[in-house]
Amino acid sequence: MKNFQESLSISIGGIIRSLVEEMVEQSSAITKPWGSNRCEYYYLGNNIGLVLIDSNKLLLPTDDFGVSSHIIYGCSWEPWETRLIQELMEPEQTWIEIGANVGYYTINMGNILRQGGQLYSFEASPYLYNLLLHSISMNGLDDVVSLSNRAVWKTSNEKISFVDSDKKYVGGSHIAYGEQDKGSVVVSTITLDKAIKDHSSIDFLKMDVEGAECNILKGASSILENSPNLSIIMEWNSMLQKKAGSNPEECLNYLSSYNLDKMYIIQHDGELEETNIGYLSSTTDHLDILIERSLDTTDYINDI
Repeated sequence: MKNFQESLSISIGGIIRSLVEEMVEQSSAITKPWGSNRCEYYYLGNNIGLVLIDSNKLLLPTDDFGVSSHIIYGCSWEPWETRLIQELMEPEQTWIEIGANVGYYTINMGNILRQGGQLYSFEASPYLYNLLLHSISMNGLDDVVSLSNRAVWKTSNEKISFVDSDKKYVGGSHIAYGEQDKGSVVVSTITLDKAIKDHSSIDFLKMDVEGAECNILKGASSILENSPNLSIIMEWNSMLQKKAGSNPEECLNYLSSYNLDKMYIIQHDGELEETNIGYLSSTTDHLDILIERSLDTTDYINDI
């Protein structure tokens, strides 16, 4: 009887260990970096390459020495921000992405959201926009990702200059800061409120637009007010903000007026470091930040 009980105990223990190991393996699989299961590259000709990231397909300009070369080499870009987005994103959420660029985040996020979510992406560069359109279609994401070529700005229907000339560093395309910016194209603007007016609530706003972030937020008051679960992930560079005609401190106070005042620096090791308006307004460091509401969702809804 004792031997039987010992055997049964060992058997059950083995089963439990197997189940735990399986759960750990499944959990780690969920949080694996994009490209962990498959990372392949093919040159298609005419300075266009195809990268296979897990089950996703991404077209890239091969003459770009910046973003594209990093993705071609390792199917990765900004691993600290990639990891954070993986942790925060849920399949049925609604995201906005401004500054889609070559589409690394667009395609990977769109794949997660295909189970009932929505992604509104904006890319003002005509060159990158046309390339990304093909990537979206190749991945069957036409019903998930809504891509626009309008330049999101503080006003609508304005014609402004956009620097889109340096094909060797496409990650630096931006709204023209002044007459010193050569090789500009003219693009049409739209406010975020006008572009997303048919959607009631947004979960996340992601921006990487080389200093135009604060100008964009000025045209997003309705979204800021009517999206109680909203969080913002954006590039932060006070020097570029000033070049684009913004006051960094005023910009952050504006967000704070909507209770978006929990501010974090996204560290390169993936950790979040709490920060504040004073530091972000004065630092010249090039940062990626996360901004959340200080109030619970229910409290915010009651306030509005």
